[in-house]
Parts: sequence; C-alpha cells; structure tokens
Amino acid sequence: MATVRKIGLLTHTSKNFLKCLESQLPKNGYHLQEIMFDQEKINNSKDCKEVEAALEKMKNDVESMDIVIADGRLMPKILHKVNKVKWIHLIWAGVDPVVDSLAGKSIPSMPVTRFGGYFGEHMAEYAISHIVGYERGSFTIYENQKQNNWLKLSEQLGEYRMIKDLKFTILGCGDIGHTIARHLKQFGGTVYGMVRQTRNSNSSDYVDQYFTFDELPEFLKKSDYVCNVLPSTPGTRNLLTPELLKNCQNTVFMNLGRGDVIKEDNILRALEENRFKQAILDVFAVEPLPKESKLWSHERVTITPHCSGQTQIQETVASFLEQLKLFENNEPLEFLVDWKSGY
Repeated sequence: MATVRKIGLLTHTSKNFLKCLESQLPKNGYHLQEIMFDQEKINNSKDCKEVEAALEKMKNDVESMDIVIADGRLMPKILHKVNKVKWIHLIWAGVDPVVDSLAGKSIPSMPVTRFGGYFGEHMAEYAISHIVGYERGSFTIYENQKQNNWLKLSEQLGEYRMIKDLKFTILGCGDIGHTIARHLKQFGGTVYGMVRQTRNSNSSDYVDQYFTFDELPEFLKKSDYVCNVLPSTPGTRNLLTPELLKNCQNTVFMNLGRGDVIKEDNILRALEENRFKQAILDVFAVEPLPKESKLWSHERVTITPHCSGQTQIQETVASFLEQLKLFENNEPLEFLVDWKSGY
C-alpha cells in the first residue's frame, strides 16, 4: 500500500490557503490537515503553565505530521523543540523572526524552506512605478490638479530623467534584487549589484557590475538611486551609517528590504545634508511607523505601509507545490533557510 504523507497547515490564514491547496494538491498520496492552536492562550494568557500547555499541544500536533507549512509568527514559538517532521516550509519570505528565535538554541535537523521566487516581480513593479513617478513629478502634478493649475513640469522641475539615463545600486542581489535589476535593464538603466562574495559580472545579463560591501563607498558615489532589498540579519542591521552615507550625492534612497538596515535619524540626517535627494520608504524598524515619527511630515519622504510585495495565496501555494515536487524526487530544495547567514 502506498504511503500517505500527512501535511499540516499551521498559519493564521489557514482556511483560504487550505481551500486553494486542496484544489491543486495531487489527490492521492497526501492527507492535508489544519493544525489547530489556541491563539488566545498562546498570545494573551498570563498563566505561564497555560501557555506552555498550549504550545506543547501545538508542538505535538506538528510532530504528528510529515510536512508542515507554517507562517513566521507561530513556528518560532516551538521550532527549537520540533524533531520528527521531515520538512518545514515557511510561507513568509522574511524569516528573521524564526532565525532570531533560535538564538542560543539548537538548529533544526530537518530542512526548512521559505517562500521565494515570486516577490521579485511585485517589488520590481513597485520600484519602477516609484522611480518613474518621482522622475516625472507625479506628486507635483497631483498638487497642481487639486489647485486647478495647468503648469508644465519643465517650468517647475526642469527636464525629467529617464531610466536609461540613471545608475542604480541594488543592495542585496539575490532572487528579488535580480528581478528588479532585470526590469531596470529592460528600460536601459545601468545596474550595480551588491553581493556577499565576489562574482563575475559576465554571469548576468542584467547587472553591469557586481561588488561586495567593502566596495560600497565607490558605488554610492556614482549612483543616482540606491535600492535596498537586504534581509534583516546581524550583518545588515544598521549597515548604512552616517559615515558610509557621506559617499552619497543627491541620491534617491529606496528601502524595500528591512527597515533596520538604517536608523531613522540617519535617514533624516542624510536628507538634511542632501546625501539623499529623496527617500522612498516601504519598510521601517518599527511597524506601523509611529505617528510621532518625523518621517511622516518630511517633504522629501514617500511612505508606503510595507506593501511593495504582498503575499498572494495562489503564489504561496504554487511556491509550496514546486518545492514539494523537488522533495518527492529527492532533489535539492530551493530557498533553504541559511541559519548561519540569517536568511
């Protein structure tokens, strides 16, 4: 008799995900089950024993599965205790809460993968739209419209720049960074990509030159835009210091990665010193961004509420099914969490 694999779903959005996955999962060979958990006790109970009991039940339910699909809020609470699962797939692209939860604890013995391969297109569209919007004065046009003013932009802002005229530095040239690079290159932009290890620039049709962190000052000096898509790791937190940003000259800074790559005060200082010409910010060290933050009212700051890449259920399911095929064929899984690097 063929083995039936048990797949457990441990997420806050289980119902819609479960329905979508059930419609696409092969009918034979799998038993899909939602793992129930007492969210009220886990998150709000002041009784330590009650919380421990709820987490222990959740851990036991997880360990009764062969494969677990989980989000980054729930799994960190029990991951260090889970041993019997064959594979865990996280439906978040960012895994810093999971990595941080294991500080001083044992690393999981089973493979843990993350959602990947899809956010790049979303974030590339966001980047392109904000670049074009900024260069062509979209906010100025909108303000003119509100005041019934027919004013030519060239009279207010001068000639606009096209992407083909601009140089872009992408901090973090992995899956997402390369997708952004591809779209920029299609418009004729010059693209530089920061990577962890030296790489041959001939290996990409979209990146004109790769470089490592030690070379960053040189590339900041010659870039019109700096776009951050780095994950949050011990090595990237507060990476962009005032000393480093002195190399920027009227640069447009875009942050789509993680907010803790730069301190808020350093963004404001870079704007004040005209190191940054504009800051387009989708992520922040504290989210939601506190109402008292000075970023809200700064005339050269654009704020969006962490929406450059929103999770879509169809893509999340597709990502898991692609990995499941590799898993069943005993092929290397993609987007494995690198515990040492932190993402």
